[in-house]
Amino acid sequence: MKKRAGLGTVILAIENLLLTAMVLAALALISWDIVIRYFFPSKLADWTTEVIIYLVVSAMLLSGWSLVRANMHVRAELIVERFRPGVRHWIEVIIVSIGVLYCSAVAWYGKAMVQFAASLGINSASSLHFPVWVFYLSVPVSFALMASAYLIRLLNLLHMTHQGRHRSPRASAPSKDDAAKLRG
Repeated sequence: MKKRAGLGTVILAIENLLLTAMVLAALALISWDIVIRYFFPSKLADWTTEVIIYLVVSAMLLSGWSLVRANMHVRAELIVERFRPGVRHWIEVIIVSIGVLYCSAVAWYGKAMVQFAASLGINSASSLHFPVWVFYLSVPVSFALMASAYLIRLLNLLHMTHQGRHRSPRASAPSKDDAAKLRG
């Protein structure tokens, strides 16, 4: 009997497929641009560098969600690790709360940036005339996803507080069992 994939597994697969496609498309465009630049310079398009930047920056921003979700983002642990577990737990609660607030604020202002660019009808300067609001959309989407991942972690930390369990900040990342439950 075949086990059905859970929602978490489907989301991870879509995310991996999307990020992989974006990076591979950027790599293909870079390769194409190099070949054209050296062998057929008169045929060089003015939009390839622009699209490469859109793909790489969007992929970088969207990958932030995975890093926050897996607790693999940049952290300053040198000082925090010197405290006892209960204090580390509350420091982690504060840090994650700041993460929720910061990512929510960037998502909010990113949405305003998208609306502003769309209302002005701003397009790129290349022959592609790409509407920049579409590119800007990666900011509110990626930061909203990161805020949601931080919020889930904050709720887990507060649930641990309620149960009286304090683990180190690194241990607040989902365990393999928790990750399996998320996948369905």
